[in-house]
Amino acid sequence: MSRTLFLSVSPGEIWAALAEDDELVGLRLLRTGAPSRVGEIYLGRIAALRPELPAALVDLGFDRPAFLDARDADRRTGITGLTEGQAVIVEIVKEARDDKAAGVRVLRANDRRRPNLEILASKVKAPARLAQPEPPIAAVIMQFLDPLPARIVIDDRAAFAEARGFLARRNPDAVIELVVHAEPTPVFEAAGVQVDIDTALASLVALPGGGTLHIETTYAATVIDVDSGKDSGLAANLEAAQQVARQILLRNIAGPVVIDFVGIEKRSDREAVQAALKTALASDPEKADVLGWTRLGHMELVRKRRHAPLGDILYERAPDGTRRKSAITLALEALRAVAREAAAQPGRALMLIVHPEIAAALDDGEGEAVRRMLETRLGRPLVVEARASGAREAFDIRPA
Repeated sequence: MSRTLFLSVSPGEIWAALAEDDELVGLRLLRTGAPSRVGEIYLGRIAALRPELPAALVDLGFDRPAFLDARDADRRTGITGLTEGQAVIVEIVKEARDDKAAGVRVLRANDRRRPNLEILASKVKAPARLAQPEPPIAAVIMQFLDPLPARIVIDDRAAFAEARGFLARRNPDAVIELVVHAEPTPVFEAAGVQVDIDTALASLVALPGGGTLHIETTYAATVIDVDSGKDSGLAANLEAAQQVARQILLRNIAGPVVIDFVGIEKRSDREAVQAALKTALASDPEKADVLGWTRLGHMELVRKRRHAPLGDILYERAPDGTRRKSAITLALEALRAVAREAAAQPGRALMLIVHPEIAAALDDGEGEAVRRMLETRLGRPLVVEARASGAREAFDIRPA
C-alpha cells in the first residue's frame, strides 16, 4: 500500500490530503492564524481528581484546567496513582472548545522525548510549557505519522523546509521522500484528489448505485440520511455504510452521529449493515464506537473529538439557522486567490473587492493578521474595498 501526504499551503491555512493507492483517505485543515495547541507538552499540576468520571483536572496555566481521562493517565491504574498537587508531564491531544477544556495525556516512560523533557521539567515549576511549539506544518503532519507516509508533497518552499527540519527531529530514522510541488496546476488537482475533497465539503454525496447521502450537523449531533434511489435492498445499505464511514473519516466528524439507513426489516440484514459499518471504521485512529440500532431504526455511533471537524472550521450558523461558510472562511478563500494572482502578476498592486462582511473579517482579528502576513510576503499593500451589491461569497480582484 502506497501512502502519500499532499499539503497545500495558502494564506492562513494548511490543507492536508492523504492518499492510499491514489484514493483519498484523510483530509485535514489547520488555520494558521489560530494555531492548534495539540502536540504541545507541559509540566502540569494535578488540580483535582474526579474518580466518579474517572478523570483528573490538570492546571496548565490556562484559563481553565485541562481534562485528563483516566485512560490517558495510565493504561493499568488510571488515575489511582495520581495525587492532587502532583506535577505531571502531559501532551495536549484535544483542542479546547467554547464548552470543553483541552484534553491531555500523560507522556509515558517509553516516549523517546521523555528523558530530555524530564531535564527541562527539573528546572521549572508547574505549570510550565516544556517544549516550544513546532511550526504549523508540523502540527498537520503529526496527524498522519501512523503509519508513516512514503511521500510528502508540499506546494510551498518555506513550509517544505520546516517539514524537513521537523521530520529530522521527530523521526530521524524514517525514510520519507519529501517533494516540492512547483507546477502551476494546484497540488490537489495534480494528485487527482480535488474532486473527492469537494465531495467531502458538500452536504450531498452521490452513491455509486444511484442513491445519495445527506449529511447535516445539528446542535446535538451529526445526522446522515441515506436515500437509496431506485435500489432499496440490503446491497444499497451495505454500499451506503462504506461511504458513510469514509465521509466520517474524511470530514473528521466527531461526537454523536445518527444514521438513517433505508428501512431494514430483517434482523440479519441489520446485523450485516452494522458489521459493515464497523469494518469500514476499523482503521479509525479515534476508534469510533458503533453503538447499534435505536428503537426508531436508526444507527448510532460516537467518535472522539481530538481535532476540530472540517464543518466546525469552515461553517457557521446563519441568522435563519442554516449552515453557511463563515466570514473568515470566505476571507481566506479570497486571499488564496489574491496570492495566486500576485504570483501570476509579480510587482503589480492589487485590489480585492468583497462583501462588507468579508471586508470586516479582513480588517480584524485572524483575518487582519493573515492579510498583513500576505502583504509582507508580497512586499506591497493589498487594497480591500467593500461592496454590498454582490453575493456574500463573490469577490473580484483588480489592479489597484
